[in-house]
Amino acid sequence: MQNTCLVCDTPVNTRCAKCTSVYYCSKAHIAQDWPMHKAYCKRVRAATNTFDAILFGVDEIKPRAIKLPWSYGPQVDDDPRGWQLLEREPWLGGKDRCPYFFYVGTFGVNGPSLGRILALYYDENFLINGSPINRCIQNITKGKAAHPWAGNVLALRSKGLRSLDWYNDAIIEEDLAPLVRFFEDYGKEDDPAVRGNDVVSSKKRENAQVAADIASASVTAEPGTADLKPFAFVVFVLLFFLCTVLI
Repeated sequence: MQNTCLVCDTPVNTRCAKCTSVYYCSKAHIAQDWPMHKAYCKRVRAATNTFDAILFGVDEIKPRAIKLPWSYGPQVDDDPRGWQLLEREPWLGGKDRCPYFFYVGTFGVNGPSLGRILALYYDENFLINGSPINRCIQNITKGKAAHPWAGNVLALRSKGLRSLDWYNDAIIEEDLAPLVRFFEDYGKEDDPAVRGNDVVSSKKRENAQVAADIASASVTAEPGTADLKPFAFVVFVLLFFLCTVLI
């Protein structure tokens, strides 16, 4: 994708001298955009680690690559590796904001696998906080987006559904097309994405399978063991409760 001035969209090769991740055509446009660029510029310069991400700016006309700072989160008992904490401000920060995510792994509804997982972050509370409609998404979908996306939207690569909090750099030349297709399709009857809080970890799947097996055993018991059905049901309920608490 050709680099263009963030203010006027003129093709250019001159970048911000401080963060080197935003392009401008003149000193006048650097000064004009500085009030908006300042917070991002400082965060990127201070960051020890960054990922390349794709920004669908709420008031911009096309997506662009940005640097997304991140740090290692604290280790947890069931995952000694820790996790990668994304610093989503200033894009998704602020009062009444609720960053949420989708995982996109196919090109379109029931389409071929991408061979990678794209993590898409947006503001779940846009209807509450009055965030404006995302002009960038409206533009790249030519108004065909089935869902009224609002506020800023970010995307980068995830390392997969078993490593939800581990990421990779987005490559805009490869990842933009499936994201545009997702924006066009999401909201229709078939959904090509896996929504964040609907993702079930492998441990939960195992526990759910154990509970299902116990339930099946209690239903399909031999006639001679019918008197054990109430006991089997109680065991099933207790195990299900323990699985839920331990997760």
